[in-house]
Amino acid sequence: MQSSWPKTWKYLKRFEEDLRNSGVVKRYFPSGPFYSMFNIGDYTFMPYKVVFREISSAITSAVVEPVEGKSVIPDHKLVMCQSDNEYEAHFICAVLNSTIVEFVVKTFVIETQHSASILQNIRIPRYDRNHSQHNLLANLSMRAHNMATEAYAGNRKAKHELRRLEEEIDEAVAELWGVTAKELEEIQSSLEELGRTASQGADRESQEENEDA
Repeated sequence: MQSSWPKTWKYLKRFEEDLRNSGVVKRYFPSGPFYSMFNIGDYTFMPYKVVFREISSAITSAVVEPVEGKSVIPDHKLVMCQSDNEYEAHFICAVLNSTIVEFVVKTFVIETQHSASILQNIRIPRYDRNHSQHNLLANLSMRAHNMATEAYAGNRKAKHELRRLEEEIDEAVAELWGVTAKELEEIQSSLEELGRTASQGADRESQEENEDA
């Protein structure tokens, strides 16, 4: 860096002591350059990223695209799956946003802590641009993203259309994995029951806290 990017090196040199004393450098790069960074690679600068919150009651994925030709680097509290293909990113996003995946995740994720290990427990097929079902899911995700802004702004028609697209995604993911319509219905019903149980538990905890106070 000192020879290739001398101005950058000079700038970072001003913070050498602070950087050397940081937990990341001490733990992962004790004998490396003081400006070393953890979890940064070519994947960090990929143009498309599927992200979901690390701490959340459910996985809600979104595709982050370049802004003014520059790759967006998500905050460390977002779990990221990178791609150089827009359709692949939306295909993965659609699968992750399905009811089936949400139900499966709730069977092994403790409380609300999510991580990239989720992707190791869900068999998402490698994206194939010649696969009609993969392209259908990618297109549904793109349409849902376009509709989301208006829907979250309170547009009733957009909200209705977004719900319809989400239903189509559920059906397409079910077909992708060979889940029957009856099985999908049972999964959706079970997920709703889990939601009610969690809500009731939260209400009881809140009531107990108020009584103790």
